[in-house]
Amino acid sequence: MKCLSICQPFANLIIQNKKTIELRKWNTNFRGVFLIHAPIKIRKEDCKRLKINEEFTAAAGGKGGLGNTRFKSSTNRAPRKFTKGTQGEEFT
Repeated sequence: MKCLSICQPFANLIIQNKKTIELRKWNTNFRGVFLIHAPIKIRKEDCKRLKINEEFTAAAGGKGGLGNTRFKSSTNRAPRKFTKGTQGEEFT
């Protein structure tokens, strides 16, 4: 699944169908369903400019598990152990 990483408030506007065009330096032929990732950082100056002052959570993300490098030691250089993360919420 493809994922677009974009700061708030723009992620919020995409989910609300108020932002339908994304201008990047590269082109893509991809069309279809994709995930939207919004980092913790909120661009407050853009919120003020766009007169957005509400908090919005579409779906809370899950927590990632620990990979095998977490269990590496001086005697076990390539462990085959990991922990699963928790599932995030789904937005439909």
